[in-house]
Amino acid sequence: MKKSEPVFQIFGVRKIIAVGANVKFRLLISDGQNLNSFAMFTSQLHSLILSVELTEFAIVKIKHHFISKLTDLSEEKDQVMILKNLVVTIPCNVVSSKIGVLNQLLIIYAIQLQIEYLLQ
Repeated sequence: MKKSEPVFQIFGVRKIIAVGANVKFRLLISDGQNLNSFAMFTSQLHSLILSVELTEFAIVKIKHHFISKLTDLSEEKDQVMILKNLVVTIPCNVVSSKIGVLNQLLIIYAIQLQIEYLLQ
């Protein structure tokens, strides 16, 4: 049985300083129809961000990922997609805009980011 290698476009990358001064990156990704704001890299992929190889609008093929269940302080359960291995198939300088259907989730997420920015 062949493993699935989904293709996504990166809509945004956000640096998060975690407890213990560990740096993590949260991603906003889309497959053209669906949006996922609960995606993160393993530390082995941080070099893609730091080298500016992976930026907004790049198209990536996910070679290996897993889903992790998280529990926050309010006891609500969420899931996050952890990306362990990916390949940039089309760099951001080739694709200069979002591909696919924009939906209400993208608009809501953009508003949330603006509010967070204004509150800083």
